[in-house]
Amino acid sequence: PMTEEDLNEIYFCRIPLEALAASCAAKNRQEDDLLFLKARLDAMEHALVKADGEAFFGDNVAFINRVHQVTGNRMLSSLLSIVEKHAMRYRYFAHTHSRTMLQNSAEGLHGLYESIRARKSAQSKQRMLALMRKAHRLIADVLRDHPGLSVPES
Repeated sequence: PMTEEDLNEIYFCRIPLEALAASCAAKNRQEDDLLFLKARLDAMEHALVKADGEAFFGDNVAFINRVHQVTGNRMLSSLLSIVEKHAMRYRYFAHTHSRTMLQNSAEGLHGLYESIRARKSAQSKQRMLALMRKAHRLIADVLRDHPGLSVPES
């Protein structure tokens, strides 16, 4: 079962690691990374218009994974991979059950892309922090809206 307690523990780790990754990505990105990220953003926009949460989520994951790769830090990428495995089902559920989650992701990732493109490391970090904090709240809301997914804490 998915619980809010587990979600909170995952995001306690995920938020600062993602912010660090965004900061590094702004420093290390290359033109092919920007092309890839922009293509994923365009695909997410298309999926948002069609209200296709599954397609949106696939491109969202690809975007985030590319940010992780661009960090140039194998340990950070490895840690994020571990955290992502735990976050994935929560993220998928929220993306397929909440239009607000899709809209938040689209807006946040557009801003993140622009700061990475401009090589603004501190701004990338702040934008990722804001995106992850809001995503955490939205996922928690979706969990509360679907109480059958979790079991009472003992």
